[in-house]
Amino acid sequence: MNETHAIDLNIIGKEELFERIYSQKQLFIDLFTAIANEFPQSILKTIKSDSKGTKVSQGWNLNGTPYQVLDIFRNFDPLTGSNIRLLNWWGNGLYVVFHVGVQHWLNLKVEYLERLKFFHVGFGSGVFDYKDHFSKDTALTSDSIQACIKGKQNFVIYRAIQWNSIDQIKNDCIETIQTLLDLYN
Repeated sequence: MNETHAIDLNIIGKEELFERIYSQKQLFIDLFTAIANEFPQSILKTIKSDSKGTKVSQGWNLNGTPYQVLDIFRNFDPLTGSNIRLLNWWGNGLYVVFHVGVQHWLNLKVEYLERLKFFHVGFGSGVFDYKDHFSKDTALTSDSIQACIKGKQNFVIYRAIQWNSIDQIKNDCIETIQTLLDLYN
């Protein structure tokens, strides 16, 4: 039997390891819930009338690792939708991801690019293809936008957030979300 099929008692036999994992997972669920509470549906509806509000969720297998998510707006229509997603992806990073339909993006003004100077363009083949989206760190410019949306119906930009203290993460995420919400004004 090869090593990938062997039971590793150093992992599965360590209850405290799973207690620590659960504690960290819960920390991000609570953090994302607190951030969601900063953006009530009543405010989101004034920005995007088709907003479905916020939703915190989690999973155990995004390319083999756990993740926690906060979605804001929750409209993934490939042409006209928009969604702001906080993604805490274990082993990969913490990201603010802006999923936006191509028609919606084209309505945003070019001068907004300066506000988004810390964002990168995602070049994944699908809206949720995060491994490819995050692999290139292509700066958000008029040229990179055109290259990305050519022949696509979805568009993803993202900003990496450093794993720091909870307060710093919360502040960075709220500030970044607010920057994206300000694009609608």
